[in-house]
Amino acid sequence: MPREKVSRDEFVRVWDAEGGSPTRVAERLGIAVQNVHQRRVRLAGDGILLKTADYRAGKRWGWQEAAPKWPKRREINIRDATAIIGSDAHLWPGMETTAWRAFKALVGTLKPKLGILNGDTLDGSRVTRHDPIALECTPDLAEEIEWVKDETADLRKRSRGTDWYWTCGNHDTRFERYLAKNAPEMRNVKGSCLQDHIGWPFSWSIMLNPNSSPVMVKHAFRGGAHAVYNNTLQAGISIVTGHLHAQLVRPFTDYRGTRYGVDCGTLADLSGPQFNYTLDNPLNWRSGFAVLTFDKDGILLPPELCEVQTLDGSKQRAVFRGEVIATGEAYREDVAA
Repeated sequence: MPREKVSRDEFVRVWDAEGGSPTRVAERLGIAVQNVHQRRVRLAGDGILLKTADYRAGKRWGWQEAAPKWPKRREINIRDATAIIGSDAHLWPGMETTAWRAFKALVGTLKPKLGILNGDTLDGSRVTRHDPIALECTPDLAEEIEWVKDETADLRKRSRGTDWYWTCGNHDTRFERYLAKNAPEMRNVKGSCLQDHIGWPFSWSIMLNPNSSPVMVKHAFRGGAHAVYNNTLQAGISIVTGHLHAQLVRPFTDYRGTRYGVDCGTLADLSGPQFNYTLDNPLNWRSGFAVLTFDKDGILLPPELCEVQTLDGSKQRAVFRGEVIATGEAYREDVAA
């Protein structure tokens, strides 16, 4: 390795003096900024970590400690009770899907102790990093948030006595990501976090019965066609996810017993405008949600699914335990003759 033109001590001193700005360090030392970045990496390999200006500003103004504004994990004990978990609602202004109608109906019937919206309740169609599909017209963010607020408030009214929580999905984070990318100075302004508007307790994950028979609930873990199998295999415990819209239960048994991988499916309509990006391809998705029942010792009984069936192309029914919970029609745009 060629000898460094600037000594280690001098480089660190200038870095500190210039507030951790690679550009200013390069100008001060008369070297290329690329060399400054490379030198910083080499020093990190020797155990000398030089923080950047952005990091220092964050520490100075306190946003690093404040973000995210919700905990990484919540821990909840549930025994001799039921939990209802719905995922990927992608709520769209003016649209009430059959699965969402069934979710609200079953909440009133089962009176679960615990309810979880497991990510992607907001769609955020206009604040995505993806380009629009052709000239499609999608609702603006204010419309979406108001619809989400109204629908989730209605859900809670139907389920007095149920403790409700929200685990964040990738679509939910579009709100903060858009502000962080386009208006970072809004970071600590009230209203710059989705939770400020919704008012629900947010977290990245929820561990049920952490000290006895744990069950992890989070929006996503592994990906691919065998994600649910890999989720429970690699988590080592029962785990409930969404994200892939697959809606299925996959048991896994080893010397410790049987645990379950659960994909909740989606509370949205599979043909809804939220999914125009699929370009009318066949989708191995299912619309519905999951119900978990725990015995008096907190042990999870075999998970149950409420699944929406589409009949004759458009008529729908949501079925749970052999009964029709709700009916409706699939979303359809004009179809050319």
